[in-house]
Amino acid sequence: MDRRDASLSLSWRPERGWLIVNAAGELSMTTRAEPRAYLTLVTSMPGSDPSRLVIDVSRVTACDAMELGALFGAHLRAACYGGRLHLVCPEGPLLHVLDVTGLRQAVPVTRPWLRRCPLPSHRRPGRRAR
Repeated sequence: MDRRDASLSLSWRPERGWLIVNAAGELSMTTRAEPRAYLTLVTSMPGSDPSRLVIDVSRVTACDAMELGALFGAHLRAACYGGRLHLVCPEGPLLHVLDVTGLRQAVPVTRPWLRRCPLPSHRRPGRRAR
């Protein structure tokens, strides 16, 4: 499922039990409702696991404070299901904003060139590691 308009593109794919969401373009006031609605939709689909979520923002060109709220909301939703949100984010202005706002302390960040590394390990409470 893809969502595209003039300034924002959102897509998702399942990968080894994780839900990978790709965002490209501007996360701004003009696209404010899109990321929240999209993340709610894809994490609510049958078979998806909202506790195993990775959002790739490496192709985001701008992000305002309201959209940081959408990322934090995704973090809270994953936490409600016993999981954790992971971000893929390059060095630059967005990573700086994540540092300044403290969001980076709550949400693990991976650099884009590490995307081919194994996905984050994840063990749900009450489950034994294999």
